[in-house]
Amino acid sequence: MYSSRLVWNQRAIPLTRSMWPKLPQELKDWVFRALLDGEDTGIAPLATVSREWQTVIERHNFARIKLTPARLGEFNCYFPLRCRHLVRYIWLCIELNEADNLPLYFHHPQNFHLSQDHTTGCEPIAETIQTLLSILSNWEETGDGLQLDISYHSLKDKKNFEYLTFEPDLPSFSDNLDDPRHGRIAPGLQSYPTLAAIQRTFRDGFGLSWMKQLPSVPVVTALLLRQQNLRCWSPQGLGKFLSLFPRLEEVHYEPWRWTPDHQASADNGYLCMLAARFMRRIRRLAVFENFSENIESMYLVPSIPPRPARARIVGSEFARTSLKLDQLSASFIIEAEHFLTACKPSWTWPNLTTLSLTSQLLAPDVDPAKVNQLLTSAAEVATRMPKLERLEIWNGRRGLAMLFKYQILSDGRAVITRRGTWDLTLEPSVIQAWKEVALERGRRQCVISEELLPDPSIIKGHGDAIYHLGLSSEVIRPISLHQIRKEHRSWPESG
Repeated sequence: MYSSRLVWNQRAIPLTRSMWPKLPQELKDWVFRALLDGEDTGIAPLATVSREWQTVIERHNFARIKLTPARLGEFNCYFPLRCRHLVRYIWLCIELNEADNLPLYFHHPQNFHLSQDHTTGCEPIAETIQTLLSILSNWEETGDGLQLDISYHSLKDKKNFEYLTFEPDLPSFSDNLDDPRHGRIAPGLQSYPTLAAIQRTFRDGFGLSWMKQLPSVPVVTALLLRQQNLRCWSPQGLGKFLSLFPRLEEVHYEPWRWTPDHQASADNGYLCMLAARFMRRIRRLAVFENFSENIESMYLVPSIPPRPARARIVGSEFARTSLKLDQLSASFIIEAEHFLTACKPSWTWPNLTTLSLTSQLLAPDVDPAKVNQLLTSAAEVATRMPKLERLEIWNGRRGLAMLFKYQILSDGRAVITRRGTWDLTLEPSVIQAWKEVALERGRRQCVISEELLPDPSIIKGHGDAIYHLGLSSEVIRPISLHQIRKEHRSWPESG
């Protein structure tokens, strides 16, 4: 049967059909794990061995599917109807060739605007998404639901940005920068993308009018829009898109940072999206606003401004949205101080288990009194989160990383962690406030853990900060973190 072998007392024993039924279930499970965890993906022929093998192999092969525009037609015609319920994850990977003339909407005052109705030039993406959603709209709902991952890029992107990778979302991915399977880090790029190339790449290719023809898709329960989408979705378009999924419970959105000139328009879009009716059914929300310090410093592109009035409104809307969530992670898109200030004394979070926020106050040049006040306010809000298991407030950029974390461990202990590149002193009042949070939850033992990262130079950017601070996986997808850290190391140290 095929070429399967069992290793028993250092001897390879051929595994025959007649032997298989006599094996104990524990040994069968071991064989299946060995087959499915191996590097060889050509295991489809093994499904012909028996009904048992067919069930296991099909469950593995159909669980995660990659679709390209060329394969969409085959997907609808040849995908077995009986196997639809096995699909847990679909990665729609759209690669545009160099002839595809997408409109130029870079975040620059001379040539950027948030289009409401523009569709010219984005047909390759729009038509592909529309085709897939039309197919999925006819799928029956399953109890486990379906995770939809959409990404699109151009062949020019790979030429202009040598360090870029375009990969599926892999939950078990290990962020090893030296892993040859994901490309070793070269000492430096052979050439660096020009400002014109950057302007052509970071643009908004989506308006709203084409989405009016899209069907409702009940089978999708989770949506991934990861940072490898260099061409951003406008916040207005994203809100319309999310409304197409009536059973949507989980969203991971990793947009690129807007420039100061158009941040107000983007923020208005976020406000509309968060206030939309469909947000009431979202249970898990992770938003990570990515940026590149390398590009900002090399081409003098300004970083995001404080914009206090607008930022407070967006932070307030995130706070209101969090009331119905089980999990929330909002990185760089809002300020933790604005989120906490917006929380009214009468609010309670009956289902929130994890909360992760970023704060620019976590920096060595900020008055420690302000930092301690922030953490005290967080403790006061946490007293009204009866199911809270973990709260993280952190910050990271080149040469800087800091994390404050409150967590309930599996053994029932509460742990307060301060970890970073400088010695942030937590005032006794802060420690006491968080001990009272733990005590209210019946946690009699509260451990304080303080760790100073030995060398700030290892923090090449916010990606390294996430890695070395040991932040939870809800903050950013593992593949996205690997891509960001790879970008940090591909540019020159002075960049």
